[in-house]
Amino acid sequence: MNETNLENNQSSDSKKIITLVVLILTVMVCTTSATYAYFALAPATNSAVTGTAASASLSLSVTKNFPTKANTGVLVPQKEAALASAMGSTYGCVDGNTNIVCQVYTITVTNNSSAQVVVNGTITFANSTKMPNLKWRRTTDTTTLGNNATNAANTTSEQSLASNITLKKSGVNGNTATYYIVVWINETNSSQTDTGTYTATIKFTSSNGTGITSTITS
Repeated sequence: MNETNLENNQSSDSKKIITLVVLILTVMVCTTSATYAYFALAPATNSAVTGTAASASLSLSVTKNFPTKANTGVLVPQKEAALASAMGSTYGCVDGNTNIVCQVYTITVTNNSSAQVVVNGTITFANSTKMPNLKWRRTTDTTTLGNNATNAANTTSEQSLASNITLKKSGVNGNTATYYIVVWINETNSSQTDTGTYTATIKFTSSNGTGITSTITS
């Protein structure tokens, strides 16, 4: 009798152990499946998120404002103290002998993207080694010299034109920024050998690394 009870108890214990093992395995399978599903779905969910960033689409316009009068002269030295008068004269940057004494440009950069961006503008001169007294500076507008600093243009180094300028998204007031510059050969009141022509590259880069350039030629 005791042996029968012992066998029954052992059988019952075996069934409990088997049941427990099956239950543990079932939980492990469910947990593993759930974990796999979580990691499998996460990338798909993340990739569906849009609109948090946008690439900048910039446009750049560079226009020569002066001189406007037809002339056969070349760029000749001009005293910086007389630049304001030359820019505001009737024939803008052209003297009585039809010589060009300065050149004025309007530079406009526009953000055409759907996101606000920060841009930096630079100017780099080239082919100006034979013009040691070539200068440039930002002006208030096309006819007003203003008080900005004068910069050497007889260099191939990239120089700052505008720094950390915020442009609003396309269609919003403030998505455009406009700058004006004047270029001239500075009069030194002594014999000068400034001859030839120059080129200058205007470049704007946005906070996401995209950029746009435009080249002007004297």
